[in-house]
Amino acid sequence: MSTDHAHKPGLDQVAVAALVDLLGDEPDALAELVDALLEEAPLRLAEIESGLELRDAAIVGRAAHTLKSNAATFGAVALEGVCRDLETLVRSGELAGALALRRQARADWAAG
Repeated sequence: MSTDHAHKPGLDQVAVAALVDLLGDEPDALAELVDALLEEAPLRLAEIESGLELRDAAIVGRAAHTLKSNAATFGAVALEGVCRDLETLVRSGELAGALALRRQARADWAAG
């Protein structure tokens, strides 16, 4: 399991630049993507928590995968890494260590 994401900066400037280049001269599209992330991330974090409470690795894994992908799109390196670790951990059926990763994901999102 990787843990080097904790020492990386909040946003990967290369990923941010790639996203801006992809959208070109459409600031409304970027605003819509940011709004979608701001709306969806708390929902995925809540799903992770619910899945852990229910001890349902599938719920946790799906939510972590979605949040990981969204974080990667915006270059949120630390959050992406924690979600990747969480997804890998629950895929192996291990939920015990997932609580600390869930706390770290919340902290990374809050710090974002």
